[in-house]
Amino acid sequence: MSRSVMPRLLSEAETIRSLYEQGASFQDLAVRFGCAHNTIRRFLVSQNATLRKPLSSHRLDAVHAELLRALQDGDDIGAIARRHHVRRETLTRYLIAKSGVMY
Repeated sequence: MSRSVMPRLLSEAETIRSLYEQGASFQDLAVRFGCAHNTIRRFLVSQNATLRKPLSSHRLDAVHAELLRALQDGDDIGAIARRHHVRRETLTRYLIAKSGVMY
């Protein structure tokens, strides 16, 4: 973590932790505090915050068959991702990991 970022984050530690506990993502916090999302993650770990488990794969597991059907029907992968509130890249990685589907 950059030395110039750490003091700034430390001065906002309570706010960062509170926003994260209220549901803000690493990316939301990174944009707000002007740093990388992984910097926010490392900062929260350094502050002994309990990190949430990523929801994306769990959410997609519940609709796996629907995702495959949509692809087979010719739906655009970007449109499918938007319908399920995930990034296109997240959906692509998920499909490759779970079913070997390459798009």
